[in-house]
Amino acid sequence: MNRIFHARVTWYMLLLLILLSGLTFCSLWNKEVLIGGCTLILTIIVIERIIHTAYTVTTDGFLMIDNGRFSQKMQIPLNSIQRIEKCRSVNFGRFHLLEYLLVHYGEGQTISIVPVKADDLIKHIESKKGTIN
Repeated sequence: MNRIFHARVTWYMLLLLILLSGLTFCSLWNKEVLIGGCTLILTIIVIERIIHTAYTVTTDGFLMIDNGRFSQKMQIPLNSIQRIEKCRSVNFGRFHLLEYLLVHYGEGQTISIVPVKADDLIKHIESKKGTIN
């Protein structure tokens, strides 16, 4: 059975959404339709990406990364995953700005993902890799 892990909504995604929404409102309020229309489309794309980003570990041995309807799905074979690192960005004591997983796969390729339950995703991928090999 496929296991789906949803993406965590981070502060910078919310900040981008707030800024785009404010810019859309201000430009439409001032009757600047072209700028308002463009920022409205960007706002819809950001909302779509926030809501529909998911990471699926399939039964046939793939990690599928889906970033919504407007972007291409990515398939990574579990056998090609060499390691998964928990990374953090700038730290301020115990606090840090970003926390994400860095997946190393293939020949020197990496991708960062931000699942809600990062530890569960790592454990599930490791258990699936053990059954596939």
